[in-house]
Amino acid sequence: MESVKRNCKNIIMNPFYIKCVWVIIGLLTAVPVVRIHIEHFIKIILVWGLVVLLYLFFSRKLRLKRVEMILLILFSVSYGVTIIVNFGKHTGEEISLFLYTITFLFLFTWYDKEKDSVQIRKEVLSLFKIIVAITFIFSTICLVMYLASVQSEIVVGNSIFPIGMWEGRLWGIYNPNTGAVLNYISMIVTVLILQWEKKHKKIAVLYWINFVVQACCFVLTQSRGAKVALYVFIILYIFFVRKNKVVFKGLKDKVYRAVIAVVAVIVLNVGCDMALRTLQIVKEVPYRIVYALNGDDNAQQKIKEKDQLEKRKVDKSNTASETSGRSGLWKLGIEALSERPAFGIGNQSIDDVLKEGLSQKWYDNSAKGGLHNIYITVLVSVGALGASILFVYWAIILWKGLKYELSAKSNFFARQMLVFIPTWLAGDLVESRLVLSTGFVAIIFWIVIGYSMYFLEKKTGE
Repeated sequence: MESVKRNCKNIIMNPFYIKCVWVIIGLLTAVPVVRIHIEHFIKIILVWGLVVLLYLFFSRKLRLKRVEMILLILFSVSYGVTIIVNFGKHTGEEISLFLYTITFLFLFTWYDKEKDSVQIRKEVLSLFKIIVAITFIFSTICLVMYLASVQSEIVVGNSIFPIGMWEGRLWGIYNPNTGAVLNYISMIVTVLILQWEKKHKKIAVLYWINFVVQACCFVLTQSRGAKVALYVFIILYIFFVRKNKVVFKGLKDKVYRAVIAVVAVIVLNVGCDMALRTLQIVKEVPYRIVYALNGDDNAQQKIKEKDQLEKRKVDKSNTASETSGRSGLWKLGIEALSERPAFGIGNQSIDDVLKEGLSQKWYDNSAKGGLHNIYITVLVSVGALGASILFVYWAIILWKGLKYELSAKSNFFARQMLVFIPTWLAGDLVESRLVLSTGFVAIIFWIVIGYSMYFLEKKTGE
């Protein structure tokens, strides 16, 4: 009986297992319809996370004297003051988000320094496998929806969720920008898994099928933000990580890598356009066959008419301020910040600002995702004080990561993983997902930072 209790405790109090559960939850809640039905379960997982965090604290495993940890503590304190200063109708929601935030910041960034680098790599790859498995299911559903020309809406309570193809973009079972992020992350981690783990040929084929499915969905989402993030990853990977077959030194090596990076981005950009057109042609084939069998001479015209029906009509009557896109949202956020520049207005109050400053149609189309810039979101939410602390933290991580990438004794797997951090920081110039959020990107972002810190502090190439 004692051994059973001990094993249960080891599982329940093991931060790795709760990270796995959170990755699964994060992926499932990326689907809006699913999120509505499992919100209460998420709260149970939050309590579990807080219990594990307290266990790490009282067992003195958090290493609170590290500079990075001190900055996270200061940011949390600043956020707490923000909640007090903005006490009102959103206080309950703000406290809830605060608990999620400290769980992500402190639990997900924790690592066991006693483990060797091989064990850490296995943990990371295990998390990557979860991502591949779930995103493969999601993206397969989305791709089938595209081929079947699904265009519908699901109504749950007062919420309406588009599914299938809308506005010429693949929504599938979630927002196309969300889908695109999941697609490129799944593609990258698929390659890493195949590189670091020897797979049976049949298993390897499944991974490559996943890669192709993700690539097709990525192209169909037509997400500019995700595409820019993928470009950033490719450029950084080629410039700092990739092992060149042709070896140069000094400036020649940098120029060589820069040229390869530019060519890779151009090829990818052209390839995406070609792939999009190819997928559109593939989708038209069944209709061409049906029209041909029926002897219809106007097949091409009917296909064009069908494509037009799959695109949502966009109201062109928006005012000049509404058509300014994300910059209009950012302006509203900055104006709201002027009320409390030091501690901000609170994250949950941002939605009120957008509802007040935008028409209902513009709010529904563009503003439900917040300010669409993580840096402005943090600044408006917690003010100049909290934002400065968090930005310094990120700057330190990036600086240490850069030095590690240039180190001769660095771990190659760690160098690959580190590229994710600036990629997501760049991608969130047009999104708000990395912090003060409970979504998958925030979850995996802080987990990757935690495992990266293991290697940054170890400073060896084991």
